Amino acid sequence: MVDVRFLPGQRDLVLERIKQLAGPDITIDIEMGLIAMEAPFDGSLVKAVIDTLGVVGGDPPREIA
Repeated sequence: MVDVRFLPGQRDLVLERIKQLAGPDITIDIEMGLIAMEAPFDGSLVKAVIDTLGVVGGDPPREIA
């Protein structure tokens, strides 16, 4: 079993690539097919993640204790 997450609009491309990698002798069955969600990249959660990783303004990530 493989869990695959794809970006919005990339489903068919990702599934085709998986089929190519698996080869002709492997059957691909989709157990659960959900749509890719898109959300704005702002807000307090995203800001907290960026601040924690230290990637604001191109700063290198800092070690998290």
